[in-house]
Order: sequence, then structure tokens, then C-alpha cells
Amino acid sequence: MAHKVKCYYCQQIFDRDKEPFVQVNGRRYAHKLCAEKAETHVEEVLDDKGKLEQYIMHLFGDTYVSPRIRKQINDYVNTYNFTYSGILKALTYFYEIKDGDKDKANNGIGIVPYVYKDAFNYYYNLWLAQQKNKDFKYEEYHPEEVVIKIPRPQRSIKKRQLFTFLDEGENEEG
Repeated sequence: MAHKVKCYYCQQIFDRDKEPFVQVNGRRYAHKLCAEKAETHVEEVLDDKGKLEQYIMHLFGDTYVSPRIRKQINDYVNTYNFTYSGILKALTYFYEIKDGDKDKANNGIGIVPYVYKDAFNYYYNLWLAQQKNKDFKYEEYHPEEVVIKIPRPQRSIKKRQLFTFLDEGENEEG
């Protein structure tokens, strides 16, 4: 007898007698591979959230993350579809790279929506540079020496005409 079920994660129909499966809850099943991917994804998200909270505590010098900041984080994740690692990188970009002022933050992270795109572009360009230079061998690189000779500037000395009374007298008579 075939037991056709729909995977909880990928929504594909499979026969649980022929493929390895995991029971997600009472009546729901999933491919074993899909369940493992989802579990590692959840662990990564929780790890990113923990890193973000550690950075915020370090940034503001607190031993906890305030409810206001937690609400801001949840709003950014749910409203703007920001990731925890993206918020962390935006804060790192603004406060460490751009030297933003923490005193103007009023113990909040309201700057994130304004710098998120700039931080994304910054880290994306860093990644592109790393990809471009990853196969570059520094030992084999010998730059050409280009010698540029700049000629010494020539000073032109202007001779001043001296004023004499003798020249003036000759012009009047002649």
C-alpha cells in the first residue's frame, strides 16, 4: 500500500514507504534531506541573532538587549525582510567603518534602514574584490618600474628698468 504524503518543506508529493522521511508533527511528513536543511537553516538564523545581540550589547555597553531594540529588530526582519546578519553588518558598517555617533542613537538601532543598502553595497564590493584576487599569486607579481624624469624648472628673471632723470630730460628736448 502506498502512503503518498506532501513534504512539509518543499511541498512535493512522495511515497513515505520508498523514500526516507521524518515526521515533523502528528500528521505532517518531510523528506529527510529537506528536514536537515531546514534544521541547519534555523541553527544559522539563531546563531546570527545571537551574534547581533552580542554586538548590540557591546556597542551600547549593556548586559542585555532592551525591549525597544528587540522590537526594532523584529520590525526590520518582518517588515523590510532584513536578515540578522544584514542588520549586524549594517551596524558594523555605520559605527565602525563610517564612525557613526552612538550618542545620537538614543539607545536604539533606528539607523539600520537608512544604511542597510550602503552596507550591502560595501560588503558586496569587498566580496567581488576578494573573488577577483583569490587566484592572484603575490609571489609571482613583479611590477614594472617606470621612471619619470621631471625637468628642473627654469626661472626667468625679469630685468627692471631703472628710472633715471637723464632719460626724462632727453625725451623732453628731442
